[in-house]
Amino acid sequence: MAPKLSQTIAARRTAFTPKPARPIAGRIHHLHRSLVDQINAGHLTNGIKTCQKILSLLSDEKDVPEEIKIEVEGETITATKQEIKTNALQTLLFLLLQTDQYDIAMETIESASQSDKLDFEKAYCLYRLHEEEKAKELVEKLRATEGGSVGLEHESARRLAHLEAQISYRAGNYAKSEEIYNELLSTCPADSDEQQDIVANLNATSTHLEFQHTGYASMLRNTPGTQSISVLESSAPSFPVASTSAAAQVQASKTSSDAKGKGKAKATGGKESKPRHKLPKGAVLGQKFEEDPDRWLPLKQRASYQASLQANNNTGKRRKQASKETTGLGTQGSTESGAGGGGKGAGKGGKRKGGR
Repeated sequence: MAPKLSQTIAARRTAFTPKPARPIAGRIHHLHRSLVDQINAGHLTNGIKTCQKILSLLSDEKDVPEEIKIEVEGETITATKQEIKTNALQTLLFLLLQTDQYDIAMETIESASQSDKLDFEKAYCLYRLHEEEKAKELVEKLRATEGGSVGLEHESARRLAHLEAQISYRAGNYAKSEEIYNELLSTCPADSDEQQDIVANLNATSTHLEFQHTGYASMLRNTPGTQSISVLESSAPSFPVASTSAAAQVQASKTSSDAKGKGKAKATGGKESKPRHKLPKGAVLGQKFEEDPDRWLPLKQRASYQASLQANNNTGKRRKQASKETTGLGTQGSTESGAGGGGKGAGKGGKRKGGR
């Protein structure tokens, strides 16, 4: 006896074995490569999510090996767990600052295990959050520890000098800001993006300094010491040129439109032109017109329709009453209408006979 078909299919089936989970080292290697591609392509929001995934995997100290292979610029290198964690945190902060998420960046810095090593990032976040005093204190602390031992040829010292110059500029200390920018410009490579930024900031700082020392001071020197209130009120500044010219343009356009209308009336023999669109019923051109407030209601719900309907009903009742009164005036038993009917019947009968 041949085996049943269901038994044959069941025998051929193999037990399902789930795919083994990828080790954490392999997952971190894959995420690191995806992070590099996302940053190069400009997908910063996705890069933030990838950094958070890497930090989440590295938070479990037991399952993460001490050394992990990652791919950097097409080459596979071996990095320690702490190095990868530090780089992922710095990359996350960089992406948050690039996307103007300063509050989240501050929370990330404060929740980090080694937040004392992120003082520069914290100072920059405070500067962008308009807390210049706290940012200035951190900059002075960093300058005492890092800036004093290295010169402006090092990247850490240069970025600290840039931040200090920006804080001084916002605080109104333009002389200090100009001094720092001049030092940075003297040690900056020619024809670089940094040089263009320094020159732009230096021009803005010099403009403010020039106004403080020459422009504003000269205005104060030229102003008389004592003047009466009437003299000050009479010498009040005039309106800006832009607003005056705008008002003149409006008046000129109105005058030209009036002149065009008069010229058109003369060309047509003094007769006013008809409106382009048909006026509503009862409206007169040039006169105030009040539209019916019930114009948006259905016809049967309008007050005018209800009034006309009531008038028609009253008229119909009067007609019925008049017809009843007229019918009662005739002689009782009159057969005039009946005779007429008989005549018609005879005529019809004659036609039928003729037809036969």
